[in-house]
Amino acid sequence: MNYSVLMSVYQKEKPEFLKMAIDSILEQSFKTDDFVIVKDGQLSDLLNQVLEEAAAKNPEVVHIFGYGENKGLGFALNYGLRFCKNEIVLRMDSDDYSFPDRAKIQVNRFIQDGIDVSSSAIVLFESDPNNSFGKRNLPINSEEIVKFSKSRSPFNHPSVIFRKSKVLEAGGYQTLLYKEDYYLWIRMIQNGCKFNNLDCPLVAMRIDKNTFFKRKNKVVYKSGKWLNKYMLKTNYINKGQYFKNAIINFARQHLPGWITAKLTVKYWNSKC
Repeated sequence: MNYSVLMSVYQKEKPEFLKMAIDSILEQSFKTDDFVIVKDGQLSDLLNQVLEEAAAKNPEVVHIFGYGENKGLGFALNYGLRFCKNEIVLRMDSDDYSFPDRAKIQVNRFIQDGIDVSSSAIVLFESDPNNSFGKRNLPINSEEIVKFSKSRSPFNHPSVIFRKSKVLEAGGYQTLLYKEDYYLWIRMIQNGCKFNNLDCPLVAMRIDKNTFFKRKNKVVYKSGKWLNKYMLKTNYINKGQYFKNAIINFARQHLPGWITAKLTVKYWNSKC
């Protein structure tokens, strides 16, 4: 079965990171016939050059779309999703790396298990994806995933695979900066979708020293507060879980960045 790949790029991405990400998809052992890349606003000449070269070398596979103003990841992914021609869609970030057998393993398991959304474990790297310094593990079965989702995102967005129709039925990605994916997964679970995770790492996620500091801002904090209230309002969580989430969200915002980084990496390296 064929699958699409969905990626969004914005102006602050580094051309060498983008090229590595694109090449890792085009060099998969099980190749895609539909690689949709969305330009989320105006890009630099160097970024455009990377995209143009990829499209020129793979004109039947790489399809580039876009618009003039940066609108954020959620908008970009919704925009690109309409152009994905296959029901099965792999997500790919513009600075990460997919290991060569990612698509082969994920698509086969996805079809075999008859599910609607899944992801894999991911490893963390700074410059060389084969030289990782950590791993983000997630629960594997549906019962554990639901329990986990009441406090944290239950899927690793950089390694997600999903059914296009089920994402659209849940309303697609909606504007909730830095939490668009988490909000979508909750709604898909509430809609009765089938899901699981794979424990083998199939994607390497790029992490630099500024990553955790970028996530410490009022927008992230407010989005976390809103999503926590939504889960309580829709009876997805009880009041005890609501207050626990609120405390953790507050602590993430106000603790020094180096402490947040240390605790996060330690948590990601722990087994669920």
